[in-house]
Amino acid sequence: EQYNKMLGNYSIDNAHVSPVFHYDEQDRTPEILVEAANKRNADLIIIGAKGISIVISQMLGTTAEKLLKIENCIPV
Repeated sequence: EQYNKMLGNYSIDNAHVSPVFHYDEQDRTPEILVEAANKRNADLIIIGAKGISIVISQMLGTTAEKLLKIENCIPV
């Protein structure tokens, strides 16, 4: 429901958007996102950068930051 509400905020009439939802207990989310994008021949990875405090983000790094550090041919 939240996903569809978020998409309603953007004009994506000519785009095919295929969401990937994943729960990860092993801190491999960035790698799993890249693997999923490659399997789907994705042109772009879109990820939010919300949900973590600044202090924790500086200590651990966010998923978005880790995703940017992975050598990948798909723009993030």
